[in-house]
Amino acid sequence: MVSGILSYGIFVTFDGLEGLVHVSEMDWGHVANPGKYAKIGDKVNVEIIGLDPEKISLSIKRLKANPWAELASIYKLNEIIEVPVLKISKFGVFVELNGGINGLIHLSELSHTPVKNVEDIVQVGKTIRAKIITLDVNERRIGLSIKALEAAPAGSETSIAGGQAAKVDPSKEAD
Repeated sequence: MVSGILSYGIFVTFDGLEGLVHVSEMDWGHVANPGKYAKIGDKVNVEIIGLDPEKISLSIKRLKANPWAELASIYKLNEIIEVPVLKISKFGVFVELNGGINGLIHLSELSHTPVKNVEDIVQVGKTIRAKIITLDVNERRIGLSIKALEAAPAGSETSIAGGQAAKVDPSKEAD
């Protein structure tokens, strides 16, 4: 039974003992607010993942299928997908993929021109089209791009998967 909720997780009592489900063990996706997953007094299923003399570590997410294991069969590199915008941060835009997995569109991948106001391009809650430019299931990272959906203006820089940049020379482009 949930006995406490803090910013870093929830405490669960069982058989006269109390353990912690850290936010990183609550769900496979990002957990910003543990209070959205349980309330004090709720009965929850947990797995014991660590026993120390002074603490018991618990997990809720390990009782669920790992969505990252299925990700490679659902999404492919260079695939264009439609995803809802979850959050805008200083360094990019987070979107939600299947299974609650969050993908990142880095600020440099929003547009071929400098972005002054991210909200001019995307809004939280809206569904957008983006191209998968990196997919690393082992590292649990997926990178997306909006600017990869459009041709780069002549003479501008364009990103290349891996974070490198190259100048586009219009005289050397293939027809």
